[in-house]
Amino acid sequence: MSLLRAMAPGVIPGLVLAAGFCLLGSAPTPETPDVITAREIRVVGPDGAVGARLRVDELAGPRLELHDRTGRIRVALTVHAWLAPGLELLTETGRHAVQVRDLNGDPTITLHDDAGVERLSLVVSGPDEEATLRITSKTGRIRWPDAPATPEPPPSPPDP
Repeated sequence: MSLLRAMAPGVIPGLVLAAGFCLLGSAPTPETPDVITAREIRVVGPDGAVGARLRVDELAGPRLELHDRTGRIRVALTVHAWLAPGLELLTETGRHAVQVRDLNGDPTITLHDDAGVERLSLVVSGPDEEATLRITSKTGRIRWPDAPATPEPPPSPPDP
């Protein structure tokens, strides 16, 4: 009997823990919900840094953002309520590098330099209109198609 009494302080808590684990393991698990409702969803890494963010902006509409390791937005997919749906690729400094949009039914691609200046734009308009390609300088001045014409080189001298 003295051996049982000596073991009782360690055995009883062990039995209680074992019973608790059994109960937890046999408890019904909730099913995966069909719908999750939230104002914003953030996906974070092991360090807690935001890697992705899905939200609905009151002014712009739905937006999905992908962040780099420093937390900066590098890719954004937006359905603007007032402008146009689009895909944006951003530089390390947060400026636009590439934008792909549907502006009033006209697919548009713009490329920007490191300063954020739009340097190349391609717009494909309706079926009865021509596509538009525009190239600008680093100051934003249109270089093509309104660039000054390059003079033709002088004719070659005749062969002797």
